[in-house]
Amino acid sequence: MQRDKFFGFDPTKKWAFVFLFEKNDKVLSLFVEYITDANLTIIKQDLAMYGLFWDSGSTIEDVIDLFNFNPTFKNLNLKAWTE
Repeated sequence: MQRDKFFGFDPTKKWAFVFLFEKNDKVLSLFVEYITDANLTIIKQDLAMYGLFWDSGSTIEDVIDLFNFNPTFKNLNLKAWTE
């Protein structure tokens, strides 16, 4: 299984993201809009966790389900979405 990921953030839009690839094709993008730098630190840690799930062979559906029910994003009232 050939999988990869790319993490980043856009300070102008205040978005953090991870792009998940399989066989060099982007299969999923996870985005979170952050409010403060403290939020960004937490979001980076959470997105890294999704990268680990991806590397371990989790399905796209599992990653989306985990992402959509992330209590951290809900507790901090952060907007999160997939593409």
